[in-house]
Amino acid sequence: GITLAAPDSGSTILNIGLQSTLDAHIELNTRTVQLVNDLKFCDFAQFIGAGTVDVNGKSLTFGGQTIQFYSAITWQNATDIRFNSYVFIRAIQSFENNAQISSNGGIVDLGSGGQLYVKSGATLTLTNMKIRGFGTGSIVCQDSFLADKRSER
Repeated sequence: GITLAAPDSGSTILNIGLQSTLDAHIELNTRTVQLVNDLKFCDFAQFIGAGTVDVNGKSLTFGGQTIQFYSAITWQNATDIRFNSYVFIRAIQSFENNAQISSNGGIVDLGSGGQLYVKSGATLTLTNMKIRGFGTGSIVCQDSFLADKRSER
């Protein structure tokens, strides 16, 4: 895997511009990753640990095996995130700027205390997914506005 690290007084930003599928986890370690090109993870790989992911308007695609987010991640400029499996969100996932997540008809499970937190001035669009776990999980909009625009069938 890839682990971000820096001296306690410093910061680390990893710019990723891969041309092929990444077959390793990226451990954020409270640091920042910024995409230079589209990024596609293989089936088992993902971001782990707390930190910031600046998708930078690129496409971010996760593989076909179940993934779990156990740590808080701040997502910036995440206009094209694609999940291809069952997703467990077990920590706060914060969204800055405009963000769009598609799950290809899959399930995003907030049931273990997960939260999608939309920061002030941001827009989060969720498409093609089923959301479970509202008993213990939640979607919170800092601007106190949630628009439900489900497609009519």
